[in-house]
Amino acid sequence: MLLCWGLYYVPFVITTGLYPEKTMNPILILSIFVASYVILNYSQSLNRKKEIELKKNKQDLEAAYKELELSKKNELAFLQLKSLKSQMNPHFIFNSLNSIQDLILQQNTDSSYDYVVLFSQLVRNTLNYSNKDFITIDKELEFLEIYLQLEKLRFEDDFTYTIQHTNTEGLSVPSLIVQPFIENALIHGLLHKAGKKQLTIDFTFTDHLLCTITDNGIGRKEAKKMQERQGGHHESFALEAIQQRLEILKEQYGIAVGYHVQDLYDNKLATGTKVEIRMPYKKKY
Repeated sequence: MLLCWGLYYVPFVITTGLYPEKTMNPILILSIFVASYVILNYSQSLNRKKEIELKKNKQDLEAAYKELELSKKNELAFLQLKSLKSQMNPHFIFNSLNSIQDLILQQNTDSSYDYVVLFSQLVRNTLNYSNKDFITIDKELEFLEIYLQLEKLRFEDDFTYTIQHTNTEGLSVPSLIVQPFIENALIHGLLHKAGKKQLTIDFTFTDHLLCTITDNGIGRKEAKKMQERQGGHHESFALEAIQQRLEILKEQYGIAVGYHVQDLYDNKLATGTKVEIRMPYKKKY
């Protein structure tokens, strides 16, 4: 074999034990090196490709697992939410039937008839809305209006109420959340108050949706004393259920929701109670 070095040719000789001398073609040697280099690079490229595919498959599996886990979590939250609403509805219906019974015992025939008509509308709406996570705020306002008309029949002329809303067009709200707070204000705040009983419900939307319920009742402290004197230990089941619903909605939608109760005073005298409910919502547009 001859190797070229500048202008001179240097013989390259391979000697083996079997053959005295044999010269190899330099093109053959170069081809072997090139083929080895190509094969090595191709093998490394295949290995890198396999590693990338394995990494991608692992990421896809992890994403699928997280999606499945999230789906199960949402399904669990939905089932819990539906269960709580189904528990609350019989409680609410039971209270309404008690009001009808009171009117019948008072032999107030006209009011009893009006109450039954309104009650049928309310029950129909309750059954329709309990199967929905969210309803339009217009339907919520209509529902609360019917409910308060029913309560006004029971409280008669001493009771007045106002429902107002600001910048709430196109919003949807969780069904049947506000009513239990109103019921609580009526039973514990206004029922035992002498004279005029006033209730205000205000929905206001800015960067969040706030529902404020204000009554001029006897206040929580006096209501608790009356309960203790009467030997009652009534806990509002509906409010407990609402608290759990709000916690589930907070997890499900990742927004700050909840409620806060504030006692109102004038010169250290109780003048009522205010409840602020920060509600989850959906926008139509």
